[in-house]
Amino acid sequence: MKPVFYSNFILRLVICITLCACKTTHTTSTQLQEKSLNLTAAPSPIKLNDSQNKFYKDIPYGELKENVFDIFLPASKQPSSLVIYVFGGGFIRGNQAQPYNAGGPLINALLSKNIAYASINYRYLSDDGQGVFKCFNDVIRGLQFIRYHSKELNIDKTNIVLMGGSAGAGTSLWIGFHDDMADKKNIDPVLRESTRLKGMVAIETQANYDILDWHNSVFSEYNSKGLDQKSVIRLGTAERMATFFGFKNLNDADSKASKEVRDKLNMLKLMSSDDPEIYVENVKQAYAVPTALVPLQHHPLHAKALMDRAKETHVKGTFNIPAMNIDTRNGENIEGFITRVLTKK
Repeated sequence: MKPVFYSNFILRLVICITLCACKTTHTTSTQLQEKSLNLTAAPSPIKLNDSQNKFYKDIPYGELKENVFDIFLPASKQPSSLVIYVFGGGFIRGNQAQPYNAGGPLINALLSKNIAYASINYRYLSDDGQGVFKCFNDVIRGLQFIRYHSKELNIDKTNIVLMGGSAGAGTSLWIGFHDDMADKKNIDPVLRESTRLKGMVAIETQANYDILDWHNSVFSEYNSKGLDQKSVIRLGTAERMATFFGFKNLNDADSKASKEVRDKLNMLKLMSSDDPEIYVENVKQAYAVPTALVPLQHHPLHAKALMDRAKETHVKGTFNIPAMNIDTRNGENIEGFITRVLTKK
């Protein structure tokens, strides 16, 4: 009997060692999915006031060629707060270089206050059925990637503002008003990072990405002047809207499944009292019935709808809507808002 017992013991021991080895291999594989960053400074696209500040270009945050971001890092031993810029262009044009032409003064001002500045690239809309969520998910991963590598970048990952114009503004608001999208059990360690923010800056923004409800949620005061859902579709074009939602067409836009998608895109419904502070500025379009796509997308009433909803939900906000004689800034510009939000305790 002794040899049998000994054999069973050896067999169990081998099985135990094998299982432990498999478990260790799995854990190591998970931990090694994200390698350390290989950072090499590049020539800055803007003149930097402090030569000690550095610019890093096209850092990959995902597997696709579009998944890259640039970042300006201040020369500091202390971890820096961060602004992430999301470019605009209707989700069909633009890239992460967009803010460099006119954004030099703001970038330098923030760097001087130990606030880093990143600009993120993402994929465009296409007829792949993913709709605008594809664009959102790229930006979300970029945010989480930076948080995952925050020590290497010397970033305070708890202190981040998301900022953008037009499509980038709406993306910033959608992410900021959304509940935390961290997936704590995901095998990808990047996706375990939080998506919550300290604030959002939205310039020439849309209030809500359920475009088919704009005649109610944004332009209700123009209903008596003939602006209805058909008008919105005509200005935006049905084909463009279907691509935006990820629908084949708009024929079933009011079906249960389609309404679920549309509800997920409604930033006004996502907004709640625990959301970050916002800065909203729509200054380029007239306060009049929109008769073309650009005025439809950037109308002052988008900013007004956000202001009204923020008041309802007790979300703190700053609003500049000159066409409607609304200005709650009290002398605070974008730089001042970002600095205050990122330095308050």
